[in-house]
Parts: sequence; structure tokens; C-alpha cells
Amino acid sequence: MIKNLIIREEKTEDYYNTELMAMRSFWNKYYPGASEHYLIRIVRESEDYIPEISHVAELDGKIVGAVFYTRAWIVDGDICQVRYWEFLIPARILSDLSQKPIAGSDVIFEWNHKGESRIIKVFKNLLE
Repeated sequence: MIKNLIIREEKTEDYYNTELMAMRSFWNKYYPGASEHYLIRIVRESEDYIPEISHVAELDGKIVGAVFYTRAWIVDGDICQVRYWEFLIPARILSDLSQKPIAGSDVIFEWNHKGESRIIKVFKNLLE
């Protein structure tokens, strides 16, 4: 249970701290360095970014997690093009919140054409 955890939409003034949290969370995890923080910036600049359902997790005024959504297409040959919501960037929660990050922890990867989001439920589970 994490008390005082706030789930909310990301604000423009959060951008730097969100990117810094992502960089620290993924630094040297899968390969030397990290690029996830840069990917967040690219996603935000995309016309397919959906800020209304993208969220940050804040604890005591500090960004400790984030999820971002974008539109994606699944193409069936040359005939069918279907639009889906896609969870693109995994949530990052700082383990025990003592600067020891766990990248991609407590995340359900899911997309859904109705725009429904299970990732918020994952964050809410941390409140229980």
C-alpha cells in the first residue's frame, strides 16, 4: 500500500521530471544507457498521442510513474485497417521509492479500441 499516491493527467510543467524519472528507471537496464525518456518526447509530439488517457503517478510532489497512450493501426494486408489504442510506454514505479527504480514493474500491457485502460487499475492497486 502506498499512501498519498496521486494518479493524474500529465501537465506541461511535468515533462522534464517525467523524462528524468524514465531515464533513471531504465538506465543500463536492458543495454548501456537509456532511450525511453527520448521516446516519451517523440510520443508527445506525435499527432497520435492521446494525452487525455495518459497519466502520471505522483507521490509527495514527485513523479514516480507514468503511462502514455497513442493510436496504432493493425493492417490486414491491403484490405483492412483497424484503429486501436495502444499502451506504448510502460509504467515506471520507483521500488520502495528510495531511488532504486524498477522499470516496467506492476504493468499490464493492454490495448482496446474503446480507449479503456487497465493501467490505471494497476496504479490504483498500489493504493490498496
